[in-house]
Amino acid sequence: MVFCNTKKQVDILVNELLGLGYSVAGLHGDLKQSQRDRVMQGFRRGTTDILVATDVAARGIDVDEVEAVFNYDLPQDAEYYVHRIGRTGRAGRVGRSFTFVYRREMYRLKEIQQYCKTKIHHQRIPSENDVAKMKMNLIFDQVEQLIKENNLAGLQKTVERRLMESGYSATEMATAFLKLATGVNKSIESEKEFANTGASEEGMVRLFLSIGKKHRARPGDIVGALAGESDMPGAAIGMIDMREQYSFVEIPKEYVKSVIQAMNKRMIRGKTVAIELATASGA
Repeated sequence: MVFCNTKKQVDILVNELLGLGYSVAGLHGDLKQSQRDRVMQGFRRGTTDILVATDVAARGIDVDEVEAVFNYDLPQDAEYYVHRIGRTGRAGRVGRSFTFVYRREMYRLKEIQQYCKTKIHHQRIPSENDVAKMKMNLIFDQVEQLIKENNLAGLQKTVERRLMESGYSATEMATAFLKLATGVNKSIESEKEFANTGASEEGMVRLFLSIGKKHRARPGDIVGALAGESDMPGAAIGMIDMREQYSFVEIPKEYVKSVIQAMNKRMIRGKTVAIELATASGA
């Protein structure tokens, strides 16, 4: 189960997951009772793998074998967190819960930990590379298991005949099968990632801004300027480290180019600000 704080976010996430090929359905207050019943029936039977819901819509849901709960949005209330994660690991089963948190929300996560009297362990969000590698390793493990346990002589003759007719090598044919099975279309080992230039989180890039505390600037001024001048939502901005003469700010790497272009010679607190990629050792 995946929990969001708003109906709009449920719809957005459901559409994104459907586009990625997942079996997913949404549950929120705008659905008619007949629609709610149909969604829940699919989830209970296992024909729907992922259920995305709001807290209000999920009240009263009783499904025994929920493998994991994801808090896509951090709940507004610590009590909601308890209700959410309580839907997994029932009746002595093993369950897991995951919560996506922006750095500026860490204080709320600490409040939840104090309320629950438990420790929530920090983990890095898997990158696209990590996911692709896991998919490939799983396929290779399954293939090797098939080779060990099954008599593949009949199929082997079919493959050999096809290879001769097509003119492709066994490596080319195997690679094409791997792409069909995983959707991955590149070498994981050789892929070059955008340098994170000292950012504290995976997928984030650290920028240098020539404005700091001495100029009476505040973190809110930087967030407002970056989000207001570019197409980047303010919620995507990560850690802001303000010094006397300058500041560092972390943003998702996909917005780096547009933010730097948009902020070129723009003003914050009446000061023209220079912005550029920070060096990895910048501190």
